[in-house]
Amino acid sequence: IVAYGPVFSGVPLSPGEITDTMVASALDAAGGRAVTLRLNSPGGDAFAGIAIANLLRAYPGEVTAIVDGLAASAASVIAMGADKLLMGRGSQLMIHRASMLAVGNANTMRSAAADLEKLDESMAETYAAKSGMGAADALALMNEETYMSAKQAVASKLADGTAEDDTEPMSEEGEEPMSEEGEEPSEEETPASEEA
Repeated sequence: IVAYGPVFSGVPLSPGEITDTMVASALDAAGGRAVTLRLNSPGGDAFAGIAIANLLRAYPGEVTAIVDGLAASAASVIAMGADKLLMGRGSQLMIHRASMLAVGNANTMRSAAADLEKLDESMAETYAAKSGMGAADALALMNEETYMSAKQAVASKLADGTAEDDTEPMSEEGEEPMSEEGEEPSEEETPASEEA
């Protein structure tokens, strides 16, 4: 499955869109066989990204996601749904807090802020579940709009390895994981529309 473009919900309106219905159809056609999802996306609709990630988790066959360029925002959420996430040479993973457009009075703005905070918490839990880091640590990275190189994504355990060699974890010579505490990487192997 080649997923190059922005993330939306519903029927794709242009060839470059990644939508939940598109991915659902592709997975249905795959019929349980192993699937490779190739990602290069600036993100888009957070809930579409969440839906796609859950579709990937529910798929009976093995799903490998490969970030060929950028998996940002909602696309990074999609990547978390794969059984194995690999980073291509020079690729990046970006996570940040959700944003949206809201028009109205103070009550509307307070309600929008509360909705965004709930969405942030949901996405932080997704990153935490993949990496093993605490949800508060994931939220801190989101708050900084963190771009991670391939090595950083692997060291932070948000990715499982590189596309060039997925049999070995990133070496200790790679960049350190992004964390406020600056801890060394472990040697163990171990989205008004709302946007992210």
